[in-house]
Amino acid sequence: MTMTMTKQELQTLRNLDRRIRHKTELIQQFRDRASSITSALSEPKVQGSGNPEKMAEYAVKAADLARSVEKDIEQLLDLQSKALVVFSFLPPKEQELMELRYLCGYTWEEIAVEMHYSYRNILILHGKILQKIS
Repeated sequence: MTMTMTKQELQTLRNLDRRIRHKTELIQQFRDRASSITSALSEPKVQGSGNPEKMAEYAVKAADLARSVEKDIEQLLDLQSKALVVFSFLPPKEQELMELRYLCGYTWEEIAVEMHYSYRNILILHGKILQKIS
């Protein structure tokens, strides 16, 4: 495994978790919609209630998104593994900053508070680390 990591890989690492959460919420929405159609179909027939085609459409969309989430999770795990190896070669404070940002999803402000550094110093340190690992 290479001991470098690009800025793009780090950004992807930060964005994947958010994307996975968003897709998971969409899957739940599709399942809820399909479920509401199913319950409408099981109630006594009322004109216009329930649409089996819509139920199938939502089920297909949920399954497609679930496959997409699986791929995203696989990519996320690969990048997290790589990041842990790359970060392990950094001094402890630098390692902490990178883990807080890219593995824990902290904002720059949260990192500054957590590490007792100024916001500006966190950004400067981050820039130096990026040069070191790129």
